[in-house]
Amino acid sequence: MRKVLFIVVGALAAFSFLPAASARASSGSIASFEGQSIDLTRGWGEATACAAFADTTTCFRTEAAMRRWLAETRPTTELLSSCSSSVDLYEHGGFGGAVLGLYAQGAWINLATYGFNDKTSSYAVGGCDSYFAEHTDGNGNWYPGNTSAWASSGVMASGWNDRISSVWIS
Repeated sequence: MRKVLFIVVGALAAFSFLPAASARASSGSIASFEGQSIDLTRGWGEATACAAFADTTTCFRTEAAMRRWLAETRPTTELLSSCSSSVDLYEHGGFGGAVLGLYAQGAWINLATYGFNDKTSSYAVGGCDSYFAEHTDGNGNWYPGNTSAWASSGVMASGWNDRISSVWIS
């Protein structure tokens, strides 16, 4: 009995680093954009860059404006607690088009919440390892490309363009 218990406990420990499909980020689809509220599931309007934290999402006309705002308004300690940078998902290859910066950690982030389901064509990972999944809540196949800390790719792995539906940031 002890031998069987040891094997079971060892097997569970070996897989404990994998994100659970049931954990989810709870941020809503309503974002702030130039003093107004927008529902990202209905479109981004004139916004082209959004920074999504666990409790709030703020959008901007340009990625440069988003980066300036992050540098000015988010304390260094807060950014460090989120691995100092986001997982940035880009609408087009070569890091072009709309960009969604994700900062929430330890839960599956469903991209439909941000109007970005099946839109990722390139990405840049910040200081935390991440996982990309084909369906919501981490279900379906997991993206086979490198999504470890500081990885980036101007193109998705073969067959994966516009196919990501959820992201986990460790």
